[in-house]
Amino acid sequence: MANLFFHKIVNNTIIVKTAVLGSKKSTINGVTVYDREQGNVTYGLLCLMDDKGNSLNPSSLGLKKDQPIPGFQLSTNPVLDQETDEPTGMFWAESI
Repeated sequence: MANLFFHKIVNNTIIVKTAVLGSKKSTINGVTVYDREQGNVTYGLLCLMDDKGNSLNPSSLGLKKDQPIPGFQLSTNPVLDQETDEPTGMFWAESI
């Protein structure tokens, strides 16, 4: 199973992704800009708890952008929009 990679933390939730994409440097009107390379990436949410079942502050893990997070995979359970109950395109992450 492929690794998941750390993307960022929002509130107490880790956003993971299935691939690392780079960026390309360009110039527009003399200003240096970067655009993200495009690729097939799926994002997911990973919520961690401590041994008592309390939410774990993911900032305490010292994760770095694009760091592999071995032992986890995306489930087939979609993350649903809290207001519409529609799939968001992301999936819940879980341990393998």
